[in-house]
Amino acid sequence: MTERKDDRLWGGRFEREPNKQFDAFQRSFAFDQRLLPYEIAVDRAWARALEPIGIFTAVEVQQTLAALDKIATRAKTDSAWLESFGATAEDVHHFVEKALVEELGPLGWKLHTGRSRNELVATDSVCSSSMRPRKSSMPWKLC
Repeated sequence: MTERKDDRLWGGRFEREPNKQFDAFQRSFAFDQRLLPYEIAVDRAWARALEPIGIFTAVEVQQTLAALDKIATRAKTDSAWLESFGATAEDVHHFVEKALVEELGPLGWKLHTGRSRNELVATDSVCSSSMRPRKSSMPWKLC
């Protein structure tokens, strides 16, 4: 796995830093951190789904699940960490990815294999909203 030049989600395509006003405007972690429990639930399901198709090994799944549990616990019990670590996150998805990379190294980047930002947002939003389908109608137990 190759190293990234920085932890920005879009960092590989641009040579310069973004405009500081735009960068501040587009950050949504302060707003969408309430989606964190749903993001972690979705990420746990996705980690398990990546093993049968050969993206993760069984060991990598267990390491990722343990790291997600640690992130969830720390977010609930350490508001100072949530605020300081979240201050540099673009959104809740970036927050989890950064925390996974801090915990697991490059393995943390593998979790978003095959996922788009649109899918991440849509899944978390459905899980957290009143539009959530009844669990009996879902093919998997997720949210």
